[in-house]
Amino acid sequence: MNRKSVLLLLLAVAATARTAHAQIAAGISITGQNLSQYYTPGASEWIYGPTISLQDEHGHILKLGGDLRASFLRRDGVGVNSFAVGPRASFKLPVVPIRPYAEVLIGVIGVRSTNTGPFTTHVEYQYVFGVDHAVLPHVDWRVLEYSHGGVINSSEDKRDQLSTGLIFRFF
Repeated sequence: MNRKSVLLLLLAVAATARTAHAQIAAGISITGQNLSQYYTPGASEWIYGPTISLQDEHGHILKLGGDLRASFLRRDGVGVNSFAVGPRASFKLPVVPIRPYAEVLIGVIGVRSTNTGPFTTHVEYQYVFGVDHAVLPHVDWRVLEYSHGGVINSSEDKRDQLSTGLIFRFF
C-alpha cells in the first residue's frame, strides 16, 4: 500500500468510528436490608428506606465509571446509614434494552440499634450486582439490585440488600 492509500484508510476508519460518550445518571431506589446479625440467630429482620446514587459511565457496549451512593434505612428503632463510592462496570446490550452491572464500593456505615442510642461508625465494603431496564429514552427501571457487604475487619457484621427504583440518565 502506498502512503495515500494508508492515509485514506485511516481517514475512513476515523470518520466511521463512534466516540465514547460520558453518561451521568442519578437514581433513587427503595432498599431492604437483612439484619439477622443484630437479632436472635436464625431470625430474619428487614429494615427499609431510600438509596440515592450518582453515577458516571464512559463507553458504548462496555461502560466503565464510578458510583457514589447513600442509604438511609430504618425500622423499629434500628437505623443504618451508609455512604460508599467505587468503580462500576455495565454492559449496554445492543438489541435488548437491559443493562447488567457490577460495582465494588467502599465507604462508611453508621448503625444504631435503638432510637436513643448513638450511631457506631465503621468502614464498610459492598459488592453490588444488578440489572437496569430502559423504559423511556432517559429513564431506566432498576429491576433488581443485590448487594452483599460488611464491616472491614469483622467477620460477624455481614448484610444483604435488595433494591428497586428509577435511574435518570442526563447525557
